[in-house]
Amino acid sequence: MKKKCPTCGYENPSEAKYCINCGYKFPIEAVKKETVEFKDIFSTYINISLIVSIVYILDILFNEIYHALFRSIFLLGYIISIVGVIIILYIYFFRKNSIYPSTLKFFIYGNILAGIGCLIVFIIPIIIGGHYVVSIYWIIFLYLAYKTYKI
Repeated sequence: MKKKCPTCGYENPSEAKYCINCGYKFPIEAVKKETVEFKDIFSTYINISLIVSIVYILDILFNEIYHALFRSIFLLGYIISIVGVIIILYIYFFRKNSIYPSTLKFFIYGNILAGIGCLIVFIIPIIIGGHYVVSIYWIIFLYLAYKTYKI
């Protein structure tokens, strides 16, 4: 998102404090408003990710089909997805108000791991014809990773 200078009309990078063309100083509120909007979007993604993670964990704990899958070759999928969920929980409880690039990357990686793990657990059994478990967890995790990357 670019900032248009009100004086000369030049389109500056969104993080610019001064116009590159004429030197106009952008008001500080514009920068703060963008940061607040970014924090709100990231906070929403974190909250959605947390809810999906909790539902996924409860599904693993209380669903008999998942117990059968857990005892099979798909244990790797569970391990990968649980590592992703742990990363999401860590960010939620310890780094939620941080908007550093490292936090965003960590959050994206957590969602990618959770999504790939869920994909292994839920899609591969359908492909090989063993168990039929329909789940959209993996889609939600990967979608949140994509949307966070696009912020």
